[in-house]
Amino acid sequence: MGDAVADRKILIAGGTGFIGSFLSNHFTAQGLAVVALGRNPKRLRLERPNLSFRKCDVRDRAGLETIFRQEKPTHVLHLAFLVFPDHDPEAAYQVDVVGSQNVFEAAKATASVRRFMLFRSTRVYGGHADNPEWLTEEDPMRPRDYLYAVNKKIVEQWIDGRTTRKSMRRVILRPCAIVGPTDVNHGTVYRLEHLPAVPRVGKKCTAVQCVHEEDVMGLMDHVIRDEQIAGTFNLCVDTRLSAQEIGRVLGKPVWYIPVPLLRVTFWLVHKLRLAKFSPAQANLVAYPIIATPAKLVGRYGYAFKYSAAEAFADTVRKRRRRGTL
Repeated sequence: MGDAVADRKILIAGGTGFIGSFLSNHFTAQGLAVVALGRNPKRLRLERPNLSFRKCDVRDRAGLETIFRQEKPTHVLHLAFLVFPDHDPEAAYQVDVVGSQNVFEAAKATASVRRFMLFRSTRVYGGHADNPEWLTEEDPMRPRDYLYAVNKKIVEQWIDGRTTRKSMRRVILRPCAIVGPTDVNHGTVYRLEHLPAVPRVGKKCTAVQCVHEEDVMGLMDHVIRDEQIAGTFNLCVDTRLSAQEIGRVLGKPVWYIPVPLLRVTFWLVHKLRLAKFSPAQANLVAYPIIATPAKLVGRYGYAFKYSAAEAFADTVRKRRRRGTL
């Protein structure tokens, strides 16, 4: 593993979203050159000379190929996807699946690219009653009918089946929920904050795994500098938090909800478009997806700055202060 950064230029597809923007800003602060692709650069620190923005839709194959030829990146990090795909499945497929295929093919056709890195999700493991206590990268992808995870599985399998240049390594990263004070979207923390109570569902104790954005930056510092890394890795924290812990942080009661009732509730909320939930997400609440980060963490001897509980509490505290919850 080398530490030199002068020979690295990172192109981040989806570089203006929550994850893409904090990684773009972080990498440039470390001295790396970054090209952020997206729609709106307002979160980017474009005053930095080593950070540039290119407006591009990942569905535009020709536009991507032009940018790749012009920028000649050495590392490609693909983060562009729709978080809430259920109300427009076709648009979700075009962005998540076709867009990912376009970015991969553009990277493959660009001789300067040495690494293609793809962010997916631990949700590809699916919410199942027989999930082990800790899921590993060797466990099967069983996303059931949750469209967000179904599309991610399709992309993983497609990329695994593609041939590529020997000089371009492929890395698939499966993060759990990423939280942090810079998030302004309606993600895990936002949705829990706006529920009347924290749900505890089914016979298993409801648990949530979330990793702080600072730990994502810390781990990605290692990944970017690792010239030998290839394969699939869970990008998660090595702890979890319970419904009771979430309730204490949010100052909310914890209510037990039977699984059938939760599914009906999510169906009704989805049908009436009252919130960004889908019936398929009920399984994710009822049957926790907790993945072990041992493979990635062990590679670097990484020590987390935040446990899952600390990450959640820090996010709630700072986002409340900023008025983004």
